[in-house]
Order: sequence, then C-alpha cells, then structure tokens
Amino acid sequence: MNSKYFCGACLILVLMIVACSFNQKEKPIDPELLPGKYYKDVDSSDSIFIYPDKTYKHTFHRKDGTVDSQTSTWYFKPEINDLFFERFIFYTDMGPSEFTGTWPPHVFVTEEGQVKLRYSERVYYLKAEEK
Repeated sequence: MNSKYFCGACLILVLMIVACSFNQKEKPIDPELLPGKYYKDVDSSDSIFIYPDKTYKHTFHRKDGTVDSQTSTWYFKPEINDLFFERFIFYTDMGPSEFTGTWPPHVFVTEEGQVKLRYSERVYYLKAEEK
C-alpha cells in the first residue's frame, strides 16, 4: 500500500519538474538590438523602421502605387520582451485600418541572431541585415 503512494508521489514530482522546465522565462532581449528596418516575412511591401530615438515609421506600398506611412513613438518592456508601438495603424491594399492604438508585438531573437517581431502566430516582421 505504501509503495502505491510512493509511486504516485514520484510520478507527480516528475510531472511537476517536466512542467516547470517548459515554463522557463525567456532571456531579456538587449534593447540595443531593436533599431533597424523590419519587413513582414509574407509581404515585403509592409515595413517598419525603428529608430534609436524611440520613434518609428511604418510604411506600406499598395499594389496601385499608393504609399501609406505614419510615424510615432515606441517603448520596450524587456521583462516581457514586448515592444509597444504607440498610435500604430495597420495597412492593407484597401487602405489604413480604422484602428489606431498601441500594438505590442512580442520580440524574439533566433539562435542565428535574427530579430523578429511577432505579427501573428506564423507571421513576423523580420529585421533586415545591415550591410
């Protein structure tokens, strides 16, 4: 009878250790890595320029040749690796969205050093490599 409880307790302990290992906190990203040009991986006509002075410029080139653009400010929270674009406007070929607000993409750095801003689960803005 005692061995059943011991096995059950061991199993619970192992499951807790495994669960905790998957819940490790991400390493904070150095804010110095953020400035640069980013382009959407599925549509290079959509780009964001992040400047060291805490401003950004979002530009979208429509298929009809029209260019939509806006500039505002950004801030970064390294404890959660989220970048906040203030007064951000989403663009499509039909024009700007009616939503204007703070957009908080999560920032990732790949093992290869590529900086990525999450747009959606499978779409990212990728930082262009400096030449």
